[in-house]
Amino acid sequence: MATLVGQTASLLSPIPENGVGKSPTSKQHPLHRAGPFREGMALSQGQNVRITRIVGTQFFVEPVS
Repeated sequence: MATLVGQTASLLSPIPENGVGKSPTSKQHPLHRAGPFREGMALSQGQNVRITRIVGTQFFVEPVS
């Protein structure tokens, strides 16, 4: 799982402010819960994100421009 940090993905569901969404990591890995890397940030469904860290089964992501 640690090798996934730095990888990009497209969100399958929006992440509301201070909430979680779902993100695929690759064809080999199942869906994971994804949360924003900064409190108060909301992200849109379909938005491209980068995995910044993993805690348990939750991925923390940031937007990719």
